[in-house]
Amino acid sequence: MEFPTLVYRKGGKYQRPGGTFSTAPAANEEKLGALLKDGWFLSLPESINGKHNFELEAEEAKADKKSSQKVKADAKAAEDRERKESAEAEVERQEQADREVEKQRLANEEGPTREQMEAKAKEIGVKFGVRLGDDKLRERIEDKLKEMAAEE
Repeated sequence: MEFPTLVYRKGGKYQRPGGTFSTAPAANEEKLGALLKDGWFLSLPESINGKHNFELEAEEAKADKKSSQKVKADAKAAEDRERKESAEAEVERQEQADREVEKQRLANEEGPTREQMEAKAKEIGVKFGVRLGDDKLRERIEDKLKEMAAEE
């Protein structure tokens, strides 16, 4: 730094947009150090802000760190949400697969054969023809059995 130099402080006889400022000469490092400790600044922008550049840089670094931490926390929260949704989707797929397996098992489950149903129909007096399907024959047999149970 070259000496003599000027230092600045908010308030004084010099005009600037938004207020006034003062200046003071610093002839050497010793005088400069004393003025800076006394609230003077190396530049007019620093005096306007009321903080030294190193203080502003420290505040910016602190704000950047907080911002970085927030970004990391937001990313972790998004990752956690994604994991939860993925797990829920997997549970739903598994439940759907289980329902399909059960439906298939019931569909494949062997009921009485056609011959057994025809024998039962003849035994209880249900009329049927060869064109009558298995489901309809089973339904007629069940209806007749319910009717017979109600008569007893």
